[in-house]
Amino acid sequence: MHLLLDLDGTLIDSSPGIFHSFSLACLSLGLKTPTYDSFSSLIGPPVQHIAKSLFPELDTNSLESFRKIFRDDYDHYSYRNANWYPGVIDTLKVLASEPDLHIIVITNKPTRPSQDLIKSVGILPIFIDIYGVDYRLVHATGPIFASKSEALSYVLTSTPIHASQSLYLGDTPSDQEACSKCQVPFVAALYGFHQWDIAELPAYSLECFGDIYAVLEKYR
Repeated sequence: MHLLLDLDGTLIDSSPGIFHSFSLACLSLGLKTPTYDSFSSLIGPPVQHIAKSLFPELDTNSLESFRKIFRDDYDHYSYRNANWYPGVIDTLKVLASEPDLHIIVITNKPTRPSQDLIKSVGILPIFIDIYGVDYRLVHATGPIFASKSEALSYVLTSTPIHASQSLYLGDTPSDQEACSKCQVPFVAALYGFHQWDIAELPAYSLECFGDIYAVLEKYR
């Protein structure tokens, strides 16, 4: 069985670093910076999508400038400003001891910063692979992923991983949508960035990361 994991809002609270880089891009382009509380609930999609939702007047060139300013700061500096959610590291270490469970990260964060964050707490060997948004660029096999669904589809078609033998844990409706498109069962991390409504909850959800044990037991 494969446990596929989002990173931001699922394993780590990366909102402080993301907000800092987003604010820097706003300042550089003369845009009003949103409040931290209003911004944190939007985290999940690529940054240019968030910028477009907040600033619909931005044209394609301005959005690309925004993305570049954000990425230059976040990918080199601000990505380190993140906190692991309670229980995540210890739980992952326990899960890694299960011989029939294989753990993978599929995230909209770039690959190398993702690897650095995971390596910094000594758990990189737990994961079979880390698929960031630029995974294909890093490995010189193609362009960046346009969406989480494209990344998930790539993993399912380029590896022995099968949707029917996998679970994906994420914290946003866009994660849920990606899983629906790829027919992968979805688990919602209720403690993450998105404020889930009871009416929109999927079949599986977690109040804290440690609840993954119970979900895996039910799924198996």
